Amino acid sequence: STQSTWANIIDEQFTDQTQVLNLSHNIVGDLGIELLAETLEGNVSLRELCLCANRVEDDGVWALAEVLRVSHTLQHLDLERNEFRLKGVESIADALHVNTGLRRLILKGNRVMDKGAISLASALKVNPIIEELNLKATEIGLKGVTAIADAMKVNTSLQTLKLGSNMLGPKGAIALAGALQKNNHLRHLAVGSTEMGHQGGIALANALKINATLRKITLSENELGNKTCGALAEALSVNTGLSNLNLKSNAIGARGASGLAGALTTNVGLKVLNLERNKIRDEGAQALATLLQSNRHVLALKLGSNRVTDVGMEALAAALKVNSSLTQLNLGSNRIEAPGACAFADALKCNASLQQVHLESNGIGDEGMVAMAEALKVNTGIQFVNVWFNSIGDVGVQAIAETLKLNSSIREVNLKNNSFGDDGAVSLADALKSNHSLSEVHLEFNRIHSVGASALADALRVNTGLGVLSLGLNELGEAGVAQLGNLVQSTRIRLET
Repeated sequence: STQSTWANIIDEQFTDQTQVLNLSHNIVGDLGIELLAETLEGNVSLRELCLCANRVEDDGVWALAEVLRVSHTLQHLDLERNEFRLKGVESIADALHVNTGLRRLILKGNRVMDKGAISLASALKVNPIIEELNLKATEIGLKGVTAIADAMKVNTSLQTLKLGSNMLGPKGAIALAGALQKNNHLRHLAVGSTEMGHQGGIALANALKINATLRKITLSENELGNKTCGALAEALSVNTGLSNLNLKSNAIGARGASGLAGALTTNVGLKVLNLERNKIRDEGAQALATLLQSNRHVLALKLGSNRVTDVGMEALAAALKVNSSLTQLNLGSNRIEAPGACAFADALKCNASLQQVHLESNGIGDEGMVAMAEALKVNTGIQFVNVWFNSIGDVGVQAIAETLKLNSSIREVNLKNNSFGDDGAVSLADALKSNHSLSEVHLEFNRIHSVGASALADALRVNTGLGVLSLGLNELGEAGVAQLGNLVQSTRIRLET
């Protein structure tokens, strides 16, 4: 029977000493949860329970809530993407009035809605323990977020609040801004894709002039525009607490990027800036390049999908020659070709701080790859090279293969969706015979056939470092697949074909 099946599963995975129990994606349902709840009665060892995507409805959640009323050892409860509604949410909220153990609650992807949010807000006013609440995509609107904002004015424990993908609107963001002016405990606020517009964005920016404790704010996909960037620039001129700002997909343009760059010339707190998908173009990239020449605090700059060309890349490359703090620069899905890649390569010869190269989905070709390969023979800082979908052929791959014979710093290379074949694969195989520092190599969707597969199989017999080799969507042939498959069965390598 279903009951005996779930009883057996619980017996197999759960003992009195179990601290982490992950039953996600098992379609446990209410019956399984009720059996689990019975098992948890009196348990003092379990710290983390993950029940994501299990079709749990109100009765199952109610059973778990009853456990939370009397058990205070569980610290992490993940109920993402189940099927409970108001009754289930209210039972959890009611339990949080008395529970003193739970620190992280994930309700993402459930129908919490406004009434459920109001119940949770009531609990937040009295619960002194909970540190993270994830309510992303839970159909919360203005009434629900207003209640949560009101609770945040008195709550002293919550450090992470995720409300993204809900219809909060400008007024909801304004309510949260009011809470931020009084709350000095929250560290991370995620409100991406909440339809706040520039009015809500400006309100939150103004709150950052007062709030000095928030460390990360996610404002992605909100159509904030350059008006909000102006307000954020003003806030960053006085706020030194914020370290991570996510403005992805907000149509800020070159003007918005330039405004932020100007503010960051004096800001010493911001470490991570995400401006992906904002159409900042070369003008915005040049403004940020000017910033990087003097700023020594920004560690990661994400500029993917911004229509940046070789002109913007050349400006950024010049900045990298003098910048000694940036560790990650993401320029994927732009319009950078060989001249921009060559300028970047020239910078890599003297830059010692950058650790990751993200140039995926551009057009650097063999010429750009050869230049970068030469630079990486002397660069010892880069650990991750991502150049998938760049029209790189055998010549470019042979160049990076020669580099890998000398470079022991690179840990991962992604060359998928290019245009090389067996010659490139054979050269990489030759490099893998002596390079034991690489942990991942991705070669999917190229033109590798049985000759390349055979060479790679031979290399893996002597390579002691590689953990992942991805070769999917190549035409390896039966013989090539067989050689690699037989080898993988006797090694620690995860082969993806």
